[in-house]
Formats: sequence, structure tokens, C-alpha cells
Amino acid sequence: MLLIPERPGNRRADSMLNLMAEPVIGLIFFVPGIEETLRISGRATVIDDDAQLADLAVRGKAPKLGIRVDVERVFFHCAKALKRSGLWNPDVQVPRDAFPSPGQVIRDQRRPQDSAEALDALVIEDQENNLY
Repeated sequence: MLLIPERPGNRRADSMLNLMAEPVIGLIFFVPGIEETLRISGRATVIDDDAQLADLAVRGKAPKLGIRVDVERVFFHCAKALKRSGLWNPDVQVPRDAFPSPGQVIRDQRRPQDSAEALDALVIEDQENNLY
């Protein structure tokens, strides 16, 4: 059994709603610099049990929800795919400015009346002040 805390994020409950409708879950674990991965699949349950979630507190704040995963399969993957991808190779990483900023994406998807720069500032402020 795994227990995954629901941490503050984009303030949307899409994943939780999806799991309540279809409780099948798949997870893949990456560790920066390590090319082997671990894949886990199983059945998920959304929980709000304070006693179970208390151990997952960060900076004194316990999550309000969690995802309990009853593990059915565990796969260890060799490094071939990540070696081919160059995921951890800094020489082939895409420069950040090659993609739109978070503010540009938010503006284009949901808030055309706002400037991308103002939305980027809100994203940075949120990341600095609301992670936990």
C-alpha cells in the first residue's frame, strides 16, 4: 500500500474526480540522474482520514486528502529508454525560453484579458508562498 498526499497545486480536483470514477492508477517514479525507473499499478481510493494523513505533514500542515494505492503490480525498468531520450543529459535539454511561460499558457487558455507578465508574477508568488 502507498499513500500519496494531495499537496496544494493548481486548485483543481481533476485527478481525484477521475480516480473516484475509475479507480485504476499507474505511477512511474523518476529520480534525477538515475536512469532506471519503477512503475507501479493498482487500485486507488481517495481518503480524508486525518490519522492516516498526519504522517504526511510538511511544515506542520497535513494534507486534507490523499490517494491510497493498493499495489497490484510493480515493474523495475532498465535504463534503455531514458538513455535514448537523454532526459538527464544537460547538453540535450530544451531551453526554458523555447516554450511559452506559465503566464502565457494561462492567458491563452483562460484569461485573455490579463497580461502574461502579470500572470507569471502570480505563478511565482503562488509557488513561493503556497506550496505548503
